Amino acid sequence: MIEAMSQGTRFEFQFSKYQHIFESTYGLFAYQEQLMLLAGEMCGFDAIKQDVLRKSTGKKDLAMLESLKEEFISGAMNRGESKEELEKFWEGMLGFASYSFNKSHKELKT
Repeated sequence: MIEAMSQGTRFEFQFSKYQHIFESTYGLFAYQEQLMLLAGEMCGFDAIKQDVLRKSTGKKDLAMLESLKEEFISGAMNRGESKEELEKFWEGMLGFASYSFNKSHKELKT
């Protein structure tokens, strides 16, 4: 993301209709809140389910994340997304869980 910031490069998010969620981070996942917004818009997760998703990424709880996978994918499929693309996204999202942080933590450091 630092290189993108310095060069003004923006990345295209895999599901372009949700690109607006990632504008402040040049099209890249950085914050748990971005995942929450995406889960709400793309998968129909309510605020409680979004928070469970956030907590599971924050705590690197892969078992909890796996318990949400089917609902995440089926919710997005109900909104027209491809199962194949969602499966690829989910695998990448697991990597995101290992380095993501809460946006308020970033705000405290700037």
